[in-house]
Amino acid sequence: MMGMIMHLLLGIVIFSLAYASVARQWLPGPNVARGILWGLVLWIVAMFVMSPMMGKGLFMGGMPQGVAAFFAHAVYGALLGSIAGKRVARA
Repeated sequence: MMGMIMHLLLGIVIFSLAYASVARQWLPGPNVARGILWGLVLWIVAMFVMSPMMGKGLFMGGMPQGVAAFFAHAVYGALLGSIAGKRVARA
């Protein structure tokens, strides 16, 4: 239960704020593409760092789980990119 709460907190608050305040400015492409790139960066970290740390091995223990997580992170990023909008020009 605590793992799911932390996952939601990270995805809804922490990673969204990190994208909106930092990553959105540096990633190339249109809004949705930038969001998808951000989601895929999070997927890479999840598959190669977090999953082995939890004892599940690479790709959460198997390719079907890894592929499902890939698409879920891509959809998350696409939605985040479309909601967060355009880059802000800094003076």
